Amino acid sequence: MQLAWADRLENEQIVALLDSYAEKLRARLDLYHSEAQRSQLDRARSERERFLWQLILDNGIGLYERELEWAERAIAGLRDYAR
Repeated sequence: MQLAWADRLENEQIVALLDSYAEKLRARLDLYHSEAQRSQLDRARSERERFLWQLILDNGIGLYERELEWAERAIAGLRDYAR
């Protein structure tokens, strides 16, 4: 999401874009937290491979969680700014 030129939009439009983005992030996090995703780790051919796959999964989850936190802060800030 690029907000550099969003000042030309109404607050409600920006919030709607951010809400949509946040929903996509939540859906992705739900997928990463799902049992189906975790069961993929059982396919690892060794303990080291499982460790590496877990590191990758944890990193992806962390990235999406931080991005969601950012989107939620932006939404809250815009709603406060409009008051």
